[in-house]
Amino acid sequence: MAGTLKAQITATSTGLMGTGGDEANIGFTSSISVDAPAVTTGGVSNLKTIYTSIPTHATKITYLYVRNTGVTVTNDPVTIKLGGAAVMTLGYDQWAFIPVAATISMEIGNAASGGALLALAEYAYFTEV
Repeated sequence: MAGTLKAQITATSTGLMGTGGDEANIGFTSSISVDAPAVTTGGVSNLKTIYTSIPTHATKITYLYVRNTGVTVTNDPVTIKLGGAAVMTLGYDQWAFIPVAATISMEIGNAASGGALLALAEYAYFTEV
C-alpha cells in the first residue's frame, strides 16, 4: 500500500562569525510517495567489522535514514556502505537521510577493527513509487 513520506529540516543559529556575525536560517519540507518494501524502525547493535544489509529495490530509488544511537561518545561510529564502499561515518548522535539509486547495495554497521565497543543505530528505509 502506497503512502507519503514527509521530510522536514529546520536549522537555525546565530553568531556564526562572532558577535553580530552571520545567522543561519535554513528550512525545507518535501513529500515523497513511497511503497513497499519499507521498514519504519529497525536497529543494529554490531561489534567490530559487522554489517547489516538493507534490502535494495531493482528499479526504484530507496530513501535511507540512519542515526547513531550510541548512549555515550565512547560507542563506536556507525558506518554506511553503498555499493560495498564506505561512504559515510556517523559519530555519536549524528544522522543521515539519503536517496540511494536502484540496485545499489546498502549496509550499516561498525568499521572498527578492534575493541569490544558497539556501533548502535536505528534505521528506516522507504522505496519511492
